[in-house]
Amino acid sequence: TRKLQLAAVQSDGASAAARAPSAQATAQADDGPDAETMKAAAVLRPDDLKGLQVRLRPPPRLEPVWSSLGTASGTPVSLWRAAGKDSSGKLRLSLGHFVATGVNDPLSNAPPHDETALDFAWERADPAAASSILTVELSDAYTFRRNRRGWLKACAERLFPAPIRFRQIWHLPQGDRSVYGWAPVPPDASHVALGHVATRTDEPPPLRSVRCVPVAMCDAVAPLRLVGASPAWTNSSL
Repeated sequence: TRKLQLAAVQSDGASAAARAPSAQATAQADDGPDAETMKAAAVLRPDDLKGLQVRLRPPPRLEPVWSSLGTASGTPVSLWRAAGKDSSGKLRLSLGHFVATGVNDPLSNAPPHDETALDFAWERADPAAASSILTVELSDAYTFRRNRRGWLKACAERLFPAPIRFRQIWHLPQGDRSVYGWAPVPPDASHVALGHVATRTDEPPPLRSVRCVPVAMCDAVAPLRLVGASPAWTNSSL
């Protein structure tokens, strides 16, 4: 957690893309932030980020996106997205959708989140020490700040920009059980997308359904190896 916070703040949303809406973001006005948020993000200084806390935490709940039920898949699999309402002093950012073997909510069998174990995992490179169902949580340590929600949104736009577009990387044609896989395209070389997003139609996901993260922060989380080396499921039987 400490390394995440330091890496995110030091990166300071280095690109111009993180400070101003892209053409695609402007076109998708209902998905993007309001003009006031973007203006606040553009003028944030390092001192303005004092009190910002960056953590990796599980979402309050998950919503199903797709499952292999109704297909000829030999092994059931399901896709899920983070859900749940944030409080005024917290803002949760998705890094991508989650895949689970089976069709049950993966949070129902997940071990309790242990933030201390997560901190130790930096040095031990032990993926078993951390849940793989994690989101970026921004919170405000200063309870007296005015418009905390607006400030957190500005910090998110500055440090964790949305992708500029999505690239379709996979499609499973199964009639009304079809599913599409999308890779976020980061705004520049100083940011990277860590996950993918799934949809049930060929329409790209909303830009802010996932966030990109500073490369410096990826260096911090790399030892966790949150994504396994072997696939959870293949469609070779379909």
